[in-house]
Order: sequence, then C-alpha cells, then structure tokens
Amino acid sequence: MDGYARMAETLVGPWAALWIRLAVLVDFAATCIGFSLAASKGIFALARAGRLPSALAHTNRHGAPSSASGVVLACALIVIGCGLLVPSAERFQALFVTATAQALLLVLVYIGLALGGLLMMVRSPKSQPLWRWIVFPAATVVPALALTERSSPSPGGPSASDYWQVSPPSV
Repeated sequence: MDGYARMAETLVGPWAALWIRLAVLVDFAATCIGFSLAASKGIFALARAGRLPSALAHTNRHGAPSSASGVVLACALIVIGCGLLVPSAERFQALFVTATAQALLLVLVYIGLALGGLLMMVRSPKSQPLWRWIVFPAATVVPALALTERSSPSPGGPSASDYWQVSPPSV
C-alpha cells in the first residue's frame, strides 16, 4: 500500500504521499472499528444461539453485548502488545502489512457469507425471490474479483515489486 504513497511522492510531491498515508491510516482505523463491532455482535449472536459459552451473551443496560465486547477488547490488547514487539523503525510498514491482511480476511468473510447465502437458496429454491438469484451470486463473485485484482498486477503498469521496498515516511 505504501507503494502508492511512494509513487505519488515521486510523481506529484511529498504532500501527496502524506495525504495518501493519512487516508490509509483513517481507513485502517475505520475498518478496525467496524471489525470490532462486527466481531462483538457475532460473538454475542453465537453465544445467544448456544454455539459459544452463554456468559458471552450478556448485555449492558443499553442492550450492547458487554461480555463479547470484553473479549474483543482483550484480543485487541493482545494484538497491540504484539505490535509493540515490532521494532519502532518498522512499525509503519507493519501497519500496512496488517491493513492488507485485514482486508484479505474481510474479503474471505464476505465470500463465506455469500456462499452460505447460496447454500441456503439451493436448499429451498422455490421460496426464494428472483432478486436473490441475482444478488447472492454477484455477492460471491465480486469479492473473488477483488482477490484476483490484488494478486495480479495491471498489464503495462508498474508491478508491486517496483514499490515493495517500503521506507519510513518523510514528513
């Protein structure tokens, strides 16, 4: 991801690289918030359905899943602790690697959900409205295309290896 910032710095100037890096950081923070919310709601739903210990199905007085949120917080603190083990000169690069891995994980989750929807439709095809036969296959194909695009470089353009050596930002 930092390849875009390095390319912008070369072609446009240092200010463009700064904005790209800032956008990546904001996107990473927003994705972390969304991922944390989805994880706590998912843990809560699985606990309520009996798939996880019932202690994780507790809510606070506002109806938020407090026990599941505690588990997500504990996992986040463990990840932050592991991040502190990364040498300080390499933390920015580690952030980009983590953001890429997080995006890959989310795409795989989307594909899994879409495949689950397709399986549900195949099991009871007569009760499914027509729009589901259009939306669910598309919901399976689109994330798969995102994986394909990430793994193969654009023809005629710079390859990922041209910008893979990430240097610390020059701000």
